[in-house]
Formats: sequence, structure tokens, C-alpha cells
Amino acid sequence: MTEITIDPKQRRNNRIKLICLIALPVITVVLSTAMFKTGIGLPSGTKNKGTLIQPPQQIEDLSFTTQGGNPFDYKPGSKWSLILPSYGDCNEACEQRLFLTRQVHVLLGKNAGAVRRFYVNIGAELSTQALEQLATEHPKLKVINSTQENFKTFSDTLAIEDKMLSETFFLVDPRGFIMMYYTDQNTDKELIKDLKFLITKSGGH
Repeated sequence: MTEITIDPKQRRNNRIKLICLIALPVITVVLSTAMFKTGIGLPSGTKNKGTLIQPPQQIEDLSFTTQGGNPFDYKPGSKWSLILPSYGDCNEACEQRLFLTRQVHVLLGKNAGAVRRFYVNIGAELSTQALEQLATEHPKLKVINSTQENFKTFSDTLAIEDKMLSETFFLVDPRGFIMMYYTDQNTDKELIKDLKFLITKSGGH
């Protein structure tokens, strides 16, 4: 049998190419986020509509559980995430935020697969009726739990009042960093504009 000898230089080149392929998605996400923060490279008049979080907070610092009480592994992966916190059953304002983010998700069209939504129930237990309603009206929404203590620390870090926290939803980048938040003052068009820009600049991730 003839042995195939790989040239050391070729092996090194192949290794470099592999590293570049692995690093490229991370680099594009970092660059797109940096453009939002600094404005460098943005077309004239382009500005993020959400409020930037400085510095971004790692979502893994917030412990989540499933409805069954088991630890939930967020797994950043390669998607952008919208995090909608709420204290117990969803009130009218909460329903409006769910509707807005669902509509935005649909209107993203071919980019919809790059975004996922999470409903984070803080503290109080959700009723069976509330869970059934969420599953019926928002089948692609993932419901998870966290504690008031976790979100208290988080809101203190961002200098967001507890009352305002339940009126806010967050954008998480594919690396798991909570980088921006939106309030009820933001429109669906503003959220779509931000998401389309970030998804496009990050290569669809």
C-alpha cells in the first residue's frame, strides 16, 4: 500500500483555513455589534433604535429553569434572541409586547430563522390557562423561568427599575451577550430595522 505524505506546509495551510472558517461567524457578529456601538461604517443617518447596554451582560449569568423545574441551558448557538421578562401571568401590556415581537419575527421573512423568542417568567408560577394561551397564540415562543433575585441583580447592573423591567424586552447576540433593550415606546418598524441590520452584517447568523 502506498503511503500518502502530506506536506507540512500544506497541513499548516489547511489548519489556518479551518480556524478561519470556525472564527468567521464570531468575528462578523462582533464587528456588526461594534458598528452599532460606535457608528463607524454605518450609512449616514443610520442609528440603532434600541438602547445599547454598556457593557453587554452575559445571559448565562441569569439562571433559567424549564416549566418542570430542571435547569435550562440557554445555548447561544448562532441565533439572535428576544428575551421578554414578565412577573407571572401576562397582562395586557405584556400581550402587546408578545404580539409585536411575533409580528416582527414573521415580517423578517427569510431572516426569521436567525431569531428566536423567550418568555421569561420571573418568580411567580404561571397558571395552566396562561401556559395554554401562550402555547396556542405563540407556538414558537419558549417559556422559561428565572428568580426575582437573578433579575434584581441584572436590573441593578443596568440601572433599570423593577417596574420598568417588566415593560422591557432584550436583544441577545449569538454569543449570548444581552446587548440592547427596547421599551413600549419602540415600534415594530424600529425593531425590524435593528434586527435586519444586525442579521445582515453578521452574515445571517
